[in-house]
Amino acid sequence: MKKKRLKEVPLGYFFVKLLIRMKLSFLILCLSAFSVLASETYAQSTKLSLSVKNETIGQVLKKIENQSEFRFFYSDNIQTDKKVTVDIRDRNIQDILNEILSGTDIQYRIIGRQVALFHENEGEPQIPVNQSKVITGKVTSEDGEPIPGTTILVKGTTNGTITDVDGNYTLKIKPDVKTLVFSFVGMKTREVNVGDNNVINVRMEEASIGLDEVVAIGYGSLKKADVTGSVNRMMRDNFNPGPVTNPLQQLQGRMTGVNISQVGSDPNQAPTIRIRGINSLAGGNDPLVVVDGVQGGPELLQTLSPFDIASFDVLKDASSSAIYGSRGAAGVVIVTTRSGKAGKMQLEINSVSSLETVSGKPDLMNAAQWRNYVDQSGISASDYGADTNWFDEITRNGHILDNNIAITGGTEQLSYRASLSYISQEGLLLESGSDRLTGSLKVHQKNLNGRLQTTLHLNVNATKADFVATDDYDDINMALVAAYQRRPVEPVVNSNGSWFYDSSIWGYVNPVALLKETRNQGAMDSYFGSIRSEYNLWEDMKLGVFASKRKHNNTYGYYQPGDLFGTNGYTYHGFAQKSQASLHEELLDLTLNYKKTLKHHRIAFTGVYEWQQSTNEGFKAIGRDFISDINGYNNLGNGNIGDVQSGDISSFKDESTLISYLARLNYAYSDKYLLTLNIRHDGSSKLGKSNKWGTFPSASVAWRISQEPFLSSSTNINDLKLRLGYGETGNQGGLVPYQSLRLLASQGSTLFNGQSVTLYGTSQNENKDLKWEVKKMVNIGLDFYLFKNRLMGSIDYYNGHTDNMLYEYAVPVPPFYTNTLWANIGEMTNKGFECSLEYLPVKTENTSWSVEINFSKNENKIKSLSGTLNGNELSTDLVPYGYVDGRAVSFLKVGDPVGIFYVYKHAGVDDQGNEILADLNNDGSVTIDNRSPDRYNAGNPQPDFTYGINTSFRHKNFDAMLVFTGSQGNEIYNGTWSRLNRLGEIGILNMVPEAVDNGFKVMSDFSDFWIQDGSFFRLSNLTLGYNIPVRNETISRFRLSFTANNLFVITGYKGTDPEIQSDGAAGFGIDDFNLYPRARSFAFGVNLTIK
Repeated sequence: MKKKRLKEVPLGYFFVKLLIRMKLSFLILCLSAFSVLASETYAQSTKLSLSVKNETIGQVLKKIENQSEFRFFYSDNIQTDKKVTVDIRDRNIQDILNEILSGTDIQYRIIGRQVALFHENEGEPQIPVNQSKVITGKVTSEDGEPIPGTTILVKGTTNGTITDVDGNYTLKIKPDVKTLVFSFVGMKTREVNVGDNNVINVRMEEASIGLDEVVAIGYGSLKKADVTGSVNRMMRDNFNPGPVTNPLQQLQGRMTGVNISQVGSDPNQAPTIRIRGINSLAGGNDPLVVVDGVQGGPELLQTLSPFDIASFDVLKDASSSAIYGSRGAAGVVIVTTRSGKAGKMQLEINSVSSLETVSGKPDLMNAAQWRNYVDQSGISASDYGADTNWFDEITRNGHILDNNIAITGGTEQLSYRASLSYISQEGLLLESGSDRLTGSLKVHQKNLNGRLQTTLHLNVNATKADFVATDDYDDINMALVAAYQRRPVEPVVNSNGSWFYDSSIWGYVNPVALLKETRNQGAMDSYFGSIRSEYNLWEDMKLGVFASKRKHNNTYGYYQPGDLFGTNGYTYHGFAQKSQASLHEELLDLTLNYKKTLKHHRIAFTGVYEWQQSTNEGFKAIGRDFISDINGYNNLGNGNIGDVQSGDISSFKDESTLISYLARLNYAYSDKYLLTLNIRHDGSSKLGKSNKWGTFPSASVAWRISQEPFLSSSTNINDLKLRLGYGETGNQGGLVPYQSLRLLASQGSTLFNGQSVTLYGTSQNENKDLKWEVKKMVNIGLDFYLFKNRLMGSIDYYNGHTDNMLYEYAVPVPPFYTNTLWANIGEMTNKGFECSLEYLPVKTENTSWSVEINFSKNENKIKSLSGTLNGNELSTDLVPYGYVDGRAVSFLKVGDPVGIFYVYKHAGVDDQGNEILADLNNDGSVTIDNRSPDRYNAGNPQPDFTYGINTSFRHKNFDAMLVFTGSQGNEIYNGTWSRLNRLGEIGILNMVPEAVDNGFKVMSDFSDFWIQDGSFFRLSNLTLGYNIPVRNETISRFRLSFTANNLFVITGYKGTDPEIQSDGAAGFGIDDFNLYPRARSFAFGVNLTIK
């Protein structure tokens, strides 16, 4: 079956290597320098040729405009009907104008690519003094920044002028002129009545608002009015403000169907994002992230400065995301970064400084409470006379400093934006923090009269991280576990200043010493560079090429000294580990775009060939028994070579390729009936040799009901659109390369002829039939704009079905070599309802008030976990999914949502403090087993619904914003609380005060007693801002702001914070000492723009 083989298609192969292998940074700098020089000398360097005979000056000027980028402006008094004869070859614009205007009194002034004509005796333009009126003014953007090159014309004439580099203009008009027209590319054209005014200042608005707003849809864009799928967009002006260390925080709580969760405030932990629930067990639930065409996962966002982002577009339904095929199964987040603007160079400075405090602390026994219970119970326990709050000892006030500086400017032909950002975060837990430096350069160039457009983008990032210190390189919880469990009567340090420890307690760890003495550090360096070129073959057809290269390098180091009691360092007399991992990704797109309008018909076609390659490699080494702690993990050779264990030294490298062909057709009839068709053919090297290729189609239609005659005259219904879509997307994101192959690995050693010989055996079963996990989704939606666009929103219903779920199943040995196998068996469904509303109670020139509400409900269910593979039964209906203290509490169970809490029912506590479990099947005993008939579905970690409420207010220069977020109906298994309720261990550990009333001393197994309501309502963001009026010619904007995050949360949950892991991964919804403290922050910000 030749077509099922995946190989590197020759198309574009050498072009790929040429573009991607070269240093993009050097290429960008060279092209940028060339572009700037070309733009600044356009008038001098552009050579024109003209051969006309007996034609008017006006006709000649038109011919110049047709073969160049020059544009002419002049008043009605300029006589251009004089006929001239010219034969000029390769001359600049000045020579041509001097020749054709010879013998007239017409003068000219060249500003960039715009040429103003005027009479030499009157200036620009010529109007008799006794019949003229002089209008002056300034044209600025919505941000108050000047807009040079704005055209100002007397309506219905060519009489006009253009603004200078500071946005100022002067125009002489006749007294009877009533209206001036202001226009600039990318801005809404404004018509202003002159009246008796001599000074007319105009503030321009960007053209893309409301239904004319352009939405990114993948490999292109559409007007919002033409979108047929479920797509959410958010622009920079609407982002959540304040101290933002990851761009996803700017969206939290603001979009329907998009759940962004931040577990605690760990400086080195990014938020998770899920779009329309959990759609896969192992195929991957992270959405695809596309930054200006560069593709990656959510980790790509961590390399960006939040100040550099212009907009987010989220593709939620399969009909929208199918254009990305196998990478879009979990949804797509398209990020557009900010670009340069034509005009005078401007300097933008942003600075935010934030103080963080711990918002929620555990309610643990203090020293007096602990002593009182121990004395009353007659327990023999050591009392060291201290009164220590261990949680306070391991925490501190944090601080975030976020500074950004950007330079932007250019002309209509060349624009640029360069920025540098520095984010420093001192974490709430001792010794945790991060420092991140990000640089970005984006250059856009137009050539060949605008037919060739090129954009170059380079982004570099360097991060130094201090991770939470642990007792084990892979355990992030140990410091928190120890802080919760240490008795309050123990001191942090001894009287001689040394760390305190109680050697009588097995595994005793001093959490402060652990944080202070352990080094757990990392350095992450990354960059991505891209180049995009588009050439208009003719008006309707465009060819494009896009190439990108991305590299991410991580280096981690861990060291624990030998005198740190109770730790690996103490056990091994010093313990160190160092590892390095790198990711290289290369991508090439070749595109063809065709657009055509014929009367009532509009058609657009996009065709793409895409090639992607990803390479991962790294190593790890461990050392023990160090003669000195001075060098830490930087000199593993100081360890004892005799203590090396199997697996201490390892390395890896893998490579995968994805090749795709895709096409999209957009059709519109009379702007009322809309159709979008997508198809993508993907080939992945990760899959079995029989199933490497997959085809994923989608189709969606929309009906703009408001355009029908029976509604077109309605004043209350401004726009009403009904959408219907169906799509299929493949998924292989959770697979690593070679997952379908039989692999061998070392399995110990043996003696052969007196020498040690390494043994090898099968470590992974082969599955040549491993194929695409496929998600199918139907979406029905309604978009509306009502009451003069005062009320707007959308309503969506979706029903998704995931087939051939990827999962690592348990299999029998024999016939298999090992007891697990990656296979496509199982089904899952997700269906839900979404609603977003925005209402504008007040909207005047000086005052505006808006209220936004979003609501999302998703129902998840596992339909099947069984099937057959090569005649072998892979049958199960119950799989453990999350554990507390080594015992399963959450499961995958057919007929229920992912991760349900399938536990025993609490029936009380006996006189000895033993928990009593209910005998649900009434057989006279309680069976302790994962499949026990006495277990039941006691709760769901997935919420019934989530919601967000946002209200913003502006009056003149003052503005305010409130953002509320909430979740309802989700349960949390509070494993932390269960461990802090064992009074039988109070002699060596601390407990919560309520443990005395609960009466537990020993628990036979985990029950529903520890399942708590995780619903919450949080004031996530409060921001107050003021734009200070500035009259300084060098300052166009000066803004001050104050932001408070997480001011309060209303919840019945007993843990420190109800917003815990909710990403659908194994163990989600369980609180088991794994929550980094959540911050309450107070931030001051300054935004300054200098022109």
